[in-house]
Amino acid sequence: MTTLATSTSPPRFLARLLADEEGAVMVIGMFMAAVVVGCIWYTWGLGEAMIYRQQMRAAVDAAAFDSSVVHALGMNILSMMNIVMAAILSILVLLMIIFVGALLATVIDIGLLFVPFVDIAAAAILPELLDFDEAMFDIIEDVQPWIFNSLTVMNASEGAVAIMMPWVGFVASRATADSYGGAVTSTSSFSPSMIPMRAPYFSNVLDSKLKDVLPSIPLPGGAKLQTAAKVPLLQRYGLPVQDDTYGILCMHAGMELGDEIGTVLGFVGPGGGVAQKLGQVIGEVVGAVPWMFCSGLDPTEILNNLLGGGISGVVMSKSKAFEGILKNAKDLSGKAHPSMFPMKPFDETQNGNDF
Repeated sequence: MTTLATSTSPPRFLARLLADEEGAVMVIGMFMAAVVVGCIWYTWGLGEAMIYRQQMRAAVDAAAFDSSVVHALGMNILSMMNIVMAAILSILVLLMIIFVGALLATVIDIGLLFVPFVDIAAAAILPELLDFDEAMFDIIEDVQPWIFNSLTVMNASEGAVAIMMPWVGFVASRATADSYGGAVTSTSSFSPSMIPMRAPYFSNVLDSKLKDVLPSIPLPGGAKLQTAAKVPLLQRYGLPVQDDTYGILCMHAGMELGDEIGTVLGFVGPGGGVAQKLGQVIGEVVGAVPWMFCSGLDPTEILNNLLGGGISGVVMSKSKAFEGILKNAKDLSGKAHPSMFPMKPFDETQNGNDF
C-alpha cells in the first residue's frame, strides 16, 4: 500500500522570495530617478526658453533701435537740407539788399534834384545810379528763377526723404535677425511714419489751388475770411515733419548771410561775436519783411511799400531808364512756385497734443 504525503507550504524559492527584503529601496530609487530626469529636462527647457526669450527681447530692441537710428538720420538729413536751402536763398537776400539799397539811393538822388545847389551834383550821378539799378535788376531777373527752382526741388526732395526713410528703417529692422542665429528667425518694425499724409510738391500745388477754389466767409465790414485749405492732422509727410513758412526760411537765409559775412570778416578783419550779432540782426530784419528780400516781389510794390503807397510821378518822368525798370518789373517772377518751404517738426506731435 502506497501513501502520498502532501504539503501546503510554498516551494522553497517562493519562500525565499517572500522572505527576501533586499532591494526594497530600488522601487523608490527608480521613481525618484524618473522625477529627477523630469526635473532636469524641465530645468533644461526652462533655461532654453529663458535664453530664447532674452534673445528675442534683445532682437526686438535691436530692431527698434536700428529703425529709430534711420529715422533720426532722416531728421538730420532734413536739417542739413534746410541749411542748404537757407544758403541758396541767402544769395537772393544779398542781391535784394543791394537792389533795394540802390533803389533808395536813386529815390533820394531824385529828391535832391529839387534842392538848390545840390541838384547839379545829384543830376550828375543819377545816370550812374540808374545804370546800376538796371544792372542789378537784370542780375536778379537771371538768378532768381534758378534760386526759386532750386528751393522747389529741395522742398520736394525733403518730402521724398521724409517718406522714404521710415521704409529704409523697416528694411534695416528686418536685417537684425541675422545677428541672433536660430533663436530669432525674423524681425521687423512698424511705424506710423510709414504711412505718408502728403506727397512732395503736388500737395503744395493742390493746397494753392484749393485756396483759390474754396469759398470765403463774409465778415462784418465787408471783409472776408478765407476757408482753410489745410487740415492740420494731414500735414505730416512720412517722418513727423511738415512744411514751415517761407518767412522762417527767409529769416534763416538772413542769418546764413550774416554767418557768411562773419566768415569773410574772420579772414580780413575782426569777426567773432560782432559777426554773429550782425547775422542775428540781418536775420530778424529780413525775416520781418520777406516780401521785400525773399519773395522776388515786383520792385514797384517794394517802392510802394517804402514810400507809403505811391510812386511819385516825378520819378517816372525824370528818366526813361528808370521808367523801363518799373515797366518791366512785372516780368520778375516770384509767385509761381508753391513749394519753397523748409521742413519743421510736425505740429501734431508736440508735447500735450492729442496725436
